[in-house]
Amino acid sequence: MHNSFTVFFKKVLLSTIICMLVLVLLWSFLPYKKVIQGLFLGISFSLINALISYIKAVQITSRAIDKGKRPTRSNGMLSRFTIVFIAVFITIQYQDSFSLLAVVIGLVFIQLLAPLMALLDSFKRQH
Repeated sequence: MHNSFTVFFKKVLLSTIICMLVLVLLWSFLPYKKVIQGLFLGISFSLINALISYIKAVQITSRAIDKGKRPTRSNGMLSRFTIVFIAVFITIQYQDSFSLLAVVIGLVFIQLLAPLMALLDSFKRQH
């Protein structure tokens, strides 16, 4: 379970980085700089949140496997909310550079990408 979760997370991570590279290319050629920069900022912070979630999930599962260890308290949700707050704060401070709607869409990018990738993987395994 832990190994398949790690493999899946790496796939999502790689797909996200590829999407970010595509955004850089689009930024170079398209006039929608503010929107593309907003998406890039949102996806960057979404990536940070995904890494935090991944680390916490690995910690929780390793503690569940080692039954002798006590569960630790975590402020994972608070740290993820703080990351979102920082992204929105940057957007508000630099409204000329970032689109707030694009940042919000970027912030949920990985949460939308991961289930889609899981669905595609399940279709591939069935056929």
